[in-house]
Amino acid sequence: MSLKIFNGIEWVSTGIPGIQGETGPSGIGETGLSGIGDTGPQGLTGPSGIGETGLQGLTGISGIGETGIQGVTGPSALTMDNGVRLSITDAISVDVSTYTPISFVTEERDDHNYWDVSQPTRITIPEDGWYTFGAYFKWESTGDDNNFVLLIQLDGSTYISSVNERPNNTATTIRQSITDAYYLTAGQYLEIVAYQSSLSSTDIDECTAWCLRSSVGPQGYTGASVIGETGLQGLTGISGLGETGLQGVTGPNALTMEYGVSVTNDNPITLTTSTDTAIPFDTVERDDASFWSAGQPTRITVSEDGWYVFGCNIVWESVSTTANRYLNIRLNGTTFISYTSDTTAATTTPLRQNITRGYYMTSGDYIEFVAYQSTGGNLDVTNIKGWCLRSAVGPQGITGFQGETGLSVIGETGLSGDTGLQGETGPIWSETNASFYSVEITGDRETGLNLMTSPIMYGTSYTGPEGSFPEGTLYFQYE
Repeated sequence: MSLKIFNGIEWVSTGIPGIQGETGPSGIGETGLSGIGDTGPQGLTGPSGIGETGLQGLTGISGIGETGIQGVTGPSALTMDNGVRLSITDAISVDVSTYTPISFVTEERDDHNYWDVSQPTRITIPEDGWYTFGAYFKWESTGDDNNFVLLIQLDGSTYISSVNERPNNTATTIRQSITDAYYLTAGQYLEIVAYQSSLSSTDIDECTAWCLRSSVGPQGYTGASVIGETGLQGLTGISGLGETGLQGVTGPNALTMEYGVSVTNDNPITLTTSTDTAIPFDTVERDDASFWSAGQPTRITVSEDGWYVFGCNIVWESVSTTANRYLNIRLNGTTFISYTSDTTAATTTPLRQNITRGYYMTSGDYIEFVAYQSTGGNLDVTNIKGWCLRSAVGPQGITGFQGETGLSVIGETGLSGDTGLQGETGPIWSETNASFYSVEITGDRETGLNLMTSPIMYGTSYTGPEGSFPEGTLYFQYE
């Protein structure tokens, strides 16, 4: 058996180790100088190899076309969630021959601040528009030959509607109701007024009042919108934001309609006894959709299908005999659709009547207010007012088509430049390159050899059979 040692060039045979001698004195000499040379200087870094960014391309012209014409607004609707309802809780005493505004104490509903406790007699209008309003009275029972009147007063000075009843010395509970419609402006106010001409004060046991806003019609059809189609993606380059295309012309606003009519006649109209007489009007207070014409003065004609609310107020002259007096509503000259009547004794007090009805009508239908009396002679009516409001919501207009988007142009990106050269690395010195070394081998065949390098040797130690060793290691083997 022999032992070979690899000296970095070739394997060299050595003799078989002898018997272990006495351990000699420590043979570690002075530590040699560090054999690692200075790190060479860092080479120069090559120039950045990314080329310049290409120029921004021009942006395409905006493709927004003209806005289509605004469509027509649908018909006006009676908005039932914009109103007020008031009532009393205790009886209100009305003095003889005294016009008494009713002070309300209970606000059952108020959607738009119509009523305030600091002005309890007033219903104040929050915004310009058509309104329908009314009231209900229940008088205490009396046996007097007296006149009971329910009136609506505007702005504290003008009575715009009234009804009355004279019970002819009968202990009867009198119930009265009244409804009217007006185009009112913000800040105006309504009051419900009571009047009686009995021999003493008389109570109103029950009273309610209400007011509803007749709303603006819905949005009409939206005109077609034209937007150009989306262009291809362009190349990137210089900032080239092009001009934005001109904004298309906006179509006209849709017709916003307060949709109703109010007509009057203050001239006396003479009615022949036992004859139905359609009442003519001669003055237009407001007409939003050609409901009335002077050529057919008794008619209120509708121009489209839908729900309508309409009514009339008249004042009869006093009579010297007991007589029936009727105020009715007639549809298309033939069909009576609503009635009111009073039968009173001879009196010097004028009779006021009020009638209201809601009805679904078709385009071209018309209503007339027809009066009738049975006094046996002629009898006049005066202070006549008729009105009609559209009370259905018009359909929502169709939205115009979306047009195409205009072309967009973006310039292309510049090429990437070359990467600079890597600088040279400086030399490194190591003792693994030395031609001298010292080793100590211990162990035997059974336990394996232990190879120890001296401190002046750059290497490592290894115990065990031959194998693969990392660079800079002293290799050995048995033979």
